[in-house]
Amino acid sequence: MKLAVLVTEYPKTTETFILRDLMTFIDAGVDLRLYHITPFRKAEILHDFARPTRARARHIPLAGAAALRALGRHPGLGARHGATIVRRLWAEPLILAKSLAMVPQSLALADELADWGAEHIHAEFAGHPATAAWIANAVTGIPYSVSCRAHDIFRTQRLLREKLGMAAAVRTVSDFARRFVLERVAGLDPAAVSVIHSSVDTAALRPLGPPPAAPFHILYVGSLQPRKGVDILLDALAGLDVPNWRATIAGDGPIAARWKRSLKKEACPVG
Repeated sequence: MKLAVLVTEYPKTTETFILRDLMTFIDAGVDLRLYHITPFRKAEILHDFARPTRARARHIPLAGAAALRALGRHPGLGARHGATIVRRLWAEPLILAKSLAMVPQSLALADELADWGAEHIHAEFAGHPATAAWIANAVTGIPYSVSCRAHDIFRTQRLLREKLGMAAAVRTVSDFARRFVLERVAGLDPAAVSVIHSSVDTAALRPLGPPPAAPFHILYVGSLQPRKGVDILLDALAGLDVPNWRATIAGDGPIAARWKRSLKKEACPVG
C-alpha cells in the first residue's frame, strides 16, 4: 500500500506518538511517505527509533516553483477552495492567512501524490494537515482520513464541516473528542468517527514497586503550553488533603518562562 501521511512540523519532539505509528506502518511493509507542511526543523530532536522516517520525509515549499505550477494547472479548483476558506475562516485571520498560503502547496502535493500512485492520505491533526488532504482529495480523488486530537478541533470548528465531511474516516483519540466533533460539526456520520487512542509501546514499560507512604510525588512530562492544563494540575494538588506533596515538572515552553519570571520576582522583590 502507498500511504501518504501529512503533518505540520517535522521533526517535533512533542509528537513522538505520531512517529511511533509511522514506524509500525513501515515495519508492516507499507510504502510510506511523510509530508511536512513547514520546512524541516533542524533544531528539533529526531529520536533514534524514528530515524528511518527521515528518508521518507518530504516538503513542498509554500511558494516554490512546484506550487506555482500546480496553481496554474488547477486555477478553478484553487479559486473555489480559496473562496471556501475565506468564507469559513474570515473571523480567524491568522488561520485564514496560513490556510490560503497552503492552497498552491496542497495542489502541488496532489499532483505529486497522483504521479506516485498514492492509495490513501492520512492527515495527522484536523488543522493544516487536514486542509492539505481535503484539497489534494478534490484534485485526485485519493481517499483520506483525519486524526482529531485536541487543540486542532477545540480552537476552531469553522472549516471542519468541509474537511471532516469529505474524509473517508475520522479518528479521535478520546470519547470526549468524538462527542465534541459530532456535536459541533454538522452532518458528520457517527459511524465514520472512531475512537483510537494514541499508541503506547507497553513492551517498553516496566512496572514499579508500591509507592512510598509519604510524601506524595507526581511527575509531569510534556510541553508547557497553556492548553496542557498544568496550572489545573497544580490547583488540584493544592486542594488535596495530602501533606507534603511534591510535583516535578519536566518540560519547556511559554508557561515555563512565565513561571521563571514570577519566581525571580518573588525571590528578589523590588522596593
